[in-house]
Amino acid sequence: MLSNQYRTEVIRMNIIRSFKSLGTVNTISVKGEISSSVLDRAQAMVTEMDDRWSVFKDSSEISLINRNAGITPVTVSSDTIELLTFARSISIESHGAFSITIGPLSQVWRKALKSMTLPDQHTVRQIRRLVSDKAIQIDPEMNTVYLPVMGMSIDLGSIAKGYAADQIRDYLKSEGVNEAIINCGGTVCVIGRAQQIGIQHPRMMTGVPFAAVTLCNQSAVTSGDYEQGFDFRGRRYHHIIDARTGEPCRSRLAGVTLTGGSAMLLDALSTAVYVAGIEAGASLIRKRNIECIAITDNMEVICTDNIGKQLRFLPQK
Repeated sequence: MLSNQYRTEVIRMNIIRSFKSLGTVNTISVKGEISSSVLDRAQAMVTEMDDRWSVFKDSSEISLINRNAGITPVTVSSDTIELLTFARSISIESHGAFSITIGPLSQVWRKALKSMTLPDQHTVRQIRRLVSDKAIQIDPEMNTVYLPVMGMSIDLGSIAKGYAADQIRDYLKSEGVNEAIINCGGTVCVIGRAQQIGIQHPRMMTGVPFAAVTLCNQSAVTSGDYEQGFDFRGRRYHHIIDARTGEPCRSRLAGVTLTGGSAMLLDALSTAVYVAGIEAGASLIRKRNIECIAITDNMEVICTDNIGKQLRFLPQK
């Protein structure tokens, strides 16, 4: 198969609505007439998800779950139950390459990346013991979630945008929208006719694609090391943490882009493939009719056969 991944960018279509939420800029582009109330509702849906799931909001359901780790189960919304149940299943299937209980490690490395200094390795080893998606206790009948060990915490940053993009897509279609592009910070859903989607060059500034793919009623999600990080003694330290080691992953990939149907699934699996590496990650996508474009850290492009045939490389300035 082929490997390559960066931030996905919309190459063309007029922006109808743009707003910040889920820690990123979201855009909804629609061709044809659409009422402002539909766009208002779509934006409100994402804002409500951010209110429920952001680890940076003390009142969010995820923050409440995290504060009550080792203390008591927390009653949450049905959407949260759905998302956590799905995320846990992908974590188990990927043997931890994708993880949502990575919260404690994310906090440590977030500070490290900001200060461009490495965290204490003993601290990392201790915190890594708090990472266990299997340990999340979800009760769908009572709508409760419980983290059994004090200090555990959930972070949905690796899947929430995909869920949001899927929900916006389904809502717009229910309102009669036949042609649109939803872009949740690089997580892209296309409704209707084929659209060209650019794939971010991992070693260039944001918004500079190295190639383009054409999507029709599909989604594309990218994971890569280009957004946050620094180089130290010949190694790249970035924001995608391998929960199995407690450190930024060393899969020798610069980026991975997946295309397929569900943006939520692609969001989770793009992280899993990026962390696990192209060979181990192949088994996660092969049975799901998902296409992959990956790029190694020495800029070799690897693709699955179908998408490789239509991948169009763009000239670089």
